[in-house]
Amino acid sequence: MTSTAARRPARRTAGFSFIEILVVMGIIAVLVGVGIGVYTIVTKKTPELKARALLSKVRADIEFWRGKYKAYPPSDFSKFGWVLGAGVKLGKPTPANVNNPGIEALYQSQVTPGYGHNPDLSDAEKSNTDEDRLDKPFDPSGDATLWEIVDPWGNPLVYFTEGEYASADKAPPTYVNGAGDAVTPRPYRTAAGGGFAQPSAYQLYSMGPDGQPNTDDDLKSWETD
Repeated sequence: MTSTAARRPARRTAGFSFIEILVVMGIIAVLVGVGIGVYTIVTKKTPELKARALLSKVRADIEFWRGKYKAYPPSDFSKFGWVLGAGVKLGKPTPANVNNPGIEALYQSQVTPGYGHNPDLSDAEKSNTDEDRLDKPFDPSGDATLWEIVDPWGNPLVYFTEGEYASADKAPPTYVNGAGDAVTPRPYRTAAGGGFAQPSAYQLYSMGPDGQPNTDDDLKSWETD
């Protein structure tokens, strides 16, 4: 007669088997890999998203100016009187404003007392890559620094009004990027040999992470919607 003890199946020892541990470790490795991949993508995309948001914000300021003065903000200090009238006294760049002209003029158009919109820019969205100043401040704060609006990579945004597309294409202005290198941005055309993009408006764009204008990584305000 078989005893009850003999018929009772042997109890499994508590714990995980080696194969179960390997499976768990494999799942964890996959999850970590996915997490790192997502983090890398988000990290790379974050500056681009910030740049697009900045372009949209600056574009709204430009449209505010246009709605008020029936013209786009000048991209050259010498042209302010055409829009605001000869009685408007503006500071003059010291030394002569030969670098970053478009974006500096755009910034000053927004902070001129009684005329601008005072854009809501963070400290990270302003820089003075060419280290120039005004002979006298007309920023309400009394700051004579000739600021540029810069993208998340520290490069000044590029700004052209439609009246200067042809001249800027023939003799492009000099911009100083965040690395201190002199570059020569041109207005964009719709296609090789075609007409200019935004023919009756303006062009505002970021030079992108490479800090070089008119390259594939540029972010254009008219393509941010």
